[in-house]
Amino acid sequence: MVRYFMLKKILIIEDEATQLLLLQTRFAGRGLTVFTASTGEDGFRKAVAEKPDLILMDMILPGMTGLEVCQRLQELPETRPIPVLLVTASGMRDLEDRCKQFGIAGCLMKPYQLSELFQKIETIFPSQPNSVGMDGARSKA
Repeated sequence: MVRYFMLKKILIIEDEATQLLLLQTRFAGRGLTVFTASTGEDGFRKAVAEKPDLILMDMILPGMTGLEVCQRLQELPETRPIPVLLVTASGMRDLEDRCKQFGIAGCLMKPYQLSELFQKIETIFPSQPNSVGMDGARSKA
């Protein structure tokens, strides 16, 4: 069960409109402020301007790949600490190693279930006592 005790703002960078709308609706419905972008360049600009608590980003994007966005985010002190969860359909064998190299907090292969996404986010934002999860339930101390 995912706890969003620290997660207030999320930036979703995804070029597939249907997927973007699904994710935006899911997170906004839980009270998070959601920023969206459909290109790497726009996503980078929004990350710098909004400084979200988490960036959920596709790897294959128009203009600039997710790895290139991450590299640019790592170059700026103000965006370096923002955790990035990269989602991809790419079958890169060294994906986990490349993610670490670019300072990416986690990777998730497409297609994925929303429950898998939320479990990945849970590893980035662990539960805290009395926090409220995606299902509205409170955690126990």
